[in-house]
Amino acid sequence: MNLKKIWLLSFAMMWAILIAWCNQSTPELSFEDTLKVYGEQKSMLSEVSSFMNDKESQIKDTFELTTKYATENSNWKVVAKTLIINDNTTKDSKAEISLLLDTDADITKTEGFLVKSAKIDLDTLVKDFKIYFKLVDISAEANQKEYVWTMLALIDWFKDRWFTLNNPEITELLKASNSKEFDLTEYIENQENLEKFFSKKESTKYDGDPAWKVDFNMDEVKSFIKEVYRLSQGDLTTLSEENPLLIEQQQENIEEFNELIDNVQVSNVEAYFVIRSENKVDFVIENIDIQWDTALLNIKETINKKMIWDDSLTYTILLSQATSEEDEDIDNIQMRAVIDLVPSLLTYGINLKVESIINDEIEEIFNAKWNITASISDKNVELSPTFNVNFSNITANVEAKLKSEKINDYVFESPENAEDIEEIIGSLIWGQEYENQTSDEDFIDDEWEINLDEESDDAEIE
Repeated sequence: MNLKKIWLLSFAMMWAILIAWCNQSTPELSFEDTLKVYGEQKSMLSEVSSFMNDKESQIKDTFELTTKYATENSNWKVVAKTLIINDNTTKDSKAEISLLLDTDADITKTEGFLVKSAKIDLDTLVKDFKIYFKLVDISAEANQKEYVWTMLALIDWFKDRWFTLNNPEITELLKASNSKEFDLTEYIENQENLEKFFSKKESTKYDGDPAWKVDFNMDEVKSFIKEVYRLSQGDLTTLSEENPLLIEQQQENIEEFNELIDNVQVSNVEAYFVIRSENKVDFVIENIDIQWDTALLNIKETINKKMIWDDSLTYTILLSQATSEEDEDIDNIQMRAVIDLVPSLLTYGINLKVESIINDEIEEIFNAKWNITASISDKNVELSPTFNVNFSNITANVEAKLKSEKINDYVFESPENAEDIEEIIGSLIWGQEYENQTSDEDFIDDEWEINLDEESDDAEIE
């Protein structure tokens, strides 16, 4: 058999496989099974969330962020490096943070204060819900050198010394915020939890595939949002009775948020669960209108095209102001955001464009592009996002690298001889006030002696 026949047979076989793959029937699933498949799908976000929230592991994060942005007259660069270790069981954590700023701006031609370069290294620790921190190093170069030298000389006293923020209210809040945890990924994977959010389930077709058209059960959705917010504020029962004002403030925050959610109105919902295969279900919101007070929010989702690995989606979000017949003379001002989600084999892309629309005239405010490359395994996660944005006369480019790995052998230890920063600052402030008061009194006692003559309205000064 010659080479030409081999190529023809191979080509015919590939076409046969492709036709068979395209013609395979999409299964009919009950609504319950559809939600189960949807909840069990593992997206990049859910996999990273599950990895980070492993309650039996310590997570070591190494993060580097480089931001470059340009204005009309100068270029700027900011580099942030962090090493963070979190214990998901005890909630202890340690961080080493380094920040670097640099610019090519001509500081000699600037009238106001301008920093040309700066660097700061900081260590932090949370042990048994108590906060510690240490300034490792700090330096700066600016146009006002005397001012910088003075500030650095004052700050130098704090270098290489551990301080603690011994504030009972902060400790109580840290304990409360970690007393109850809510795993959103785990919640969504439960089909029974998802089912109660939807009403008016109707079997139909969408884009040629079997689908379920649904409407939202807004009472359940609002209750869920309120509960998530309440848990994010921490368990109030763990707060000490010695802090009634703190408990009262927490409760006021929850009540204000609940009132905000209660005032939200949702209408014109057109949403579908689309069954692509026996293990793939898409949730598509073609239209939804959300109103709060006089603000109107319209969200539309469009499937641009089917790709071998996933669909490319576009979300259009339109924010406008509710008006009446009496508001005819008011300009029609709207904000529109267009978000494109473009998955590929190795990366995930997000494109964002924000526009203002005033009396039908469109003006672009800014546009941005993200690309995320991910590598996920049982032991580590690596993410490499890049971000580009154009806003007014500013162009920014951001590159980041995040590596997370599971460890189990790090020991968190409270630093010895840590000083209470509140006491130190308080003694500096009150000490200065005492010195000022003493000097004023000495000045009065030494220089002036005032006697009032009871029989005269004038004071005699000696």
